[in-house]
Amino acid sequence: TALRLLWLHKYSIMYLPLDSLFLLAIFLSLAPNKCGAADDDSYSASSHIGLNYALHLQENPLDTNVAASILASTFTSLQKAKLFGSSERDMEDAEALLSVGIKKITVAVPQYLVWNGETRTSAVDSAFAGTFVDTVIKPLMEKGATVSIAVGNEPFAYWHATPGDILLSAYRNVRTALIEADLKKSVQMMVPFQFGIIENSYPPSDATIQDEFLPAIEELVQLMYEDGDPFEINIYPYFAFRDNADEIPLEYALGSSGGDNYGSLFQAMHAAVEFALLKLHSNFTENNLIVVGEVGWPTEDTYFPSEDNGWRNDTGFPHANVQNAEIFLNNVLATGIPVYVFEAFDEQAKSVDSGAGAQFSNVENHWGIFTEDGDLKFEVPVLMESVDNTSTSEANAIGGYSSSSFVSGVCVLFIRLSFL
Repeated sequence: TALRLLWLHKYSIMYLPLDSLFLLAIFLSLAPNKCGAADDDSYSASSHIGLNYALHLQENPLDTNVAASILASTFTSLQKAKLFGSSERDMEDAEALLSVGIKKITVAVPQYLVWNGETRTSAVDSAFAGTFVDTVIKPLMEKGATVSIAVGNEPFAYWHATPGDILLSAYRNVRTALIEADLKKSVQMMVPFQFGIIENSYPPSDATIQDEFLPAIEELVQLMYEDGDPFEINIYPYFAFRDNADEIPLEYALGSSGGDNYGSLFQAMHAAVEFALLKLHSNFTENNLIVVGEVGWPTEDTYFPSEDNGWRNDTGFPHANVQNAEIFLNNVLATGIPVYVFEAFDEQAKSVDSGAGAQFSNVENHWGIFTEDGDLKFEVPVLMESVDNTSTSEANAIGGYSSSSFVSGVCVLFIRLSFL
């Protein structure tokens, strides 16, 4: 009898010939946590899924306690959420989420504090960082939260254009404050990057980090590697498809049918990020996750009338609809890749020029799984499975993952026996 082990680990495949079951047993005993469920006793099939939670830009804002209750009662296995700030209002949101059992929470040092576009220094100096840890992180942890920190949001996107040295300074100051408070091992950090930092993204194996961002990202990646922190990036296949709809099949963009070795546009974009990072640090993805900080599909994308703009008219882009959003999102969640869905609730008061792809369009208003009124647009079955949300683990700092658990969302052992 010949035994052959196929180990699919972080999208890499290795064939390992084993002469006996004894060798297999040794191999598995040496890496007990590389595959299968996490050490966390609240692990479930939805452990890799979080939601971006924001109500601040709603025309008629839901009460945060009502909104949190809607999430918890609808998505009974939801364990984590990501906020975009750390203001008093954000803390109220965090407490509302904690009260319904959503205990893995990412708070943010907001982008306008990382850099306001006017000065050559960041407001996130050492004094700010120390106060931030004392007044935001510690109180949440004392209330039972497993906390992570996002430093800025899409800092290198053209609408922010944060200088690399300023981003590094802000990141280092927060990191130092955590170390001085003896909390760095319990609190993970990330910088949510825009996908635009990636150059030559197709085929994914050609992907690199854009030269202008390379020095800062290289230094950040080294710090993240040392700390075991994730690399976070926002991935929006919708915009790639919308702007190239004559070249990209809808089914491939939605993840309904594979068109290459990656299965879907989302998976190809994610693979491009991994290839780019491995060119910076060959061991990075062995110990660190790539987390998708934002991913979603809008249910409406109506452009205001203008001259000579193709499909951009008051009838909107036809593929931005509830049916496609449901198909896309459930296909993404089925990949097992760690993601934060964008977003929980619609925000109808967003500026039309608030983000990439939003100029002259209402698309930014329609990313929610729920409407502003709290009505569910479509079902997300994997989040509707019951799970005990009351248990947390220190090792799960970034919303439920450690480098030894469910790595990159996929870690599967296949054993094939063939009889000769």
